[in-house]
Amino acid sequence: MLHLLRCVLLSSLAATAIHAQKAVVPAAGELNDYVLEVLRAYPDDGTHTYHWPRGKGSKWRGCTKDLEYAGETLCAGDEKRRAYCCGLTFEVFLDAWRLWCERTKRPWRIADMKLADVRKLQTQWFGSARDRTCIRTALVENDLGEEVEGLERARPGDFVQLWRTKGSGHSVVFLDWVRDRDESIIGLKYWSTQKSTNGIGTRVEYFERDGKPGVTRKEFYLCRVGKGGAPKPGRYPCAGLLDDEKAEVAGELRLRKGGAFRLRFTVRTSGADSKPIELSGRWTRPAGDLVLRAELENGDVRELPASWTGDAVHYVGACGTLVFRRK
Repeated sequence: MLHLLRCVLLSSLAATAIHAQKAVVPAAGELNDYVLEVLRAYPDDGTHTYHWPRGKGSKWRGCTKDLEYAGETLCAGDEKRRAYCCGLTFEVFLDAWRLWCERTKRPWRIADMKLADVRKLQTQWFGSARDRTCIRTALVENDLGEEVEGLERARPGDFVQLWRTKGSGHSVVFLDWVRDRDESIIGLKYWSTQKSTNGIGTRVEYFERDGKPGVTRKEFYLCRVGKGGAPKPGRYPCAGLLDDEKAEVAGELRLRKGGAFRLRFTVRTSGADSKPIELSGRWTRPAGDLVLRAELENGDVRELPASWTGDAVHYVGACGTLVFRRK
């Protein structure tokens, strides 16, 4: 009897341990830096040209190399090292997740997925005539990520499935927005593979505007890998060079438990400090993101261009992107 109870107890503990290991997913935005690191390793000199196979007989899945998962081959690469868009972005997604597992000392696997599950995930990523959301379906339905609500919340390393007014689509990694003189978003800069860049490279496309064809906003799916991981109250200092390395910034974002925040920073250019910028207001964290609503001197409330990327707060100011990491 005691032996039987011991076996039951051990089985229960084993099951609990297995359950605890299941569905390990990065915090929302945590994978973005790994995505950027992976794509920077690809040459953009025409080594990997673009190729879209004609006909329905091809079994090639658009990847430059053999993709491995769970000790088996997920799909074979191209002998000429070519790629097409959704095949390449899925390849980057897979390698970024693997790199995250290595760096965080976790077993290499996507949540609790088996090989068959990842094959289904890949099929969803590619989309179909009945499902044009593609990446969104793959991430959201498998609880691996979220659709980003609001263009201003986009961050480099997000994945995008876009469609054009002329009917064609594209699977890309988001890098930045293109803006007009009024700072309105009119297009995007992305990384993928396409004929115009002779394969892998960066490209700029514009949204449809004033009757001109372009990327349609109605079918623009901006997605981020990861779940939850919302910011916590505390101090988030910021110090270092801005994106263009021509200016130095120092400051701090403080998130208080009661929901109040205070943001203060100074930018130094050519040895001269700018006037300190100070903002305060209320903060919330919907769906693992961060919303800062500043209370202005005239009584107005303005939502700041800030977002949470898993381990830091990114604030997009006129001088560039400021990164605040928790102390």
